[in-house]
Amino acid sequence: MFEKHKEYDISQKKDLIKLASHFVSDLGSREVVLMEGPLGAGKTEWVRCCLKTLGYEKEISSPSFAIHHVYHIKDQVIDHIDLYRVQKESELESIDFFDLFLRDAGLIFIEWADRLSKEVLPKDWNYTYLKFRWENSKRILDIS
Repeated sequence: MFEKHKEYDISQKKDLIKLASHFVSDLGSREVVLMEGPLGAGKTEWVRCCLKTLGYEKEISSPSFAIHHVYHIKDQVIDHIDLYRVQKESELESIDFFDLFLRDAGLIFIEWADRLSKEVLPKDWNYTYLKFRWENSKRILDIS
């Protein structure tokens, strides 16, 4: 079962997939998933598992160089943004970042969200914060 304000061991792929399945089943129509954590901690893998759970069958890659990937699943639009290479918030205009929030519905995954000031995010969307980290040899996910 998925609960916010909890820490999960996602070292095993099966645990990651199970948690992602519960996570996406709890999402509303206007959701932003803000992800933080070091390289290789599982941010892109989390998005892969969530999209697979929603029925996306094609390859999913990190948008590190493109910055923004868009996925269409049935009538749902899902955006996957990677802010790793973004140096200033003004660069977000070039990918129409703020226009994403003008839609009536959507699911937006943002990697490296710690590079984004939370004050620029619209208040009328739901936000979930995910922190990925390594603890000894375990991959840990904190959800709040």
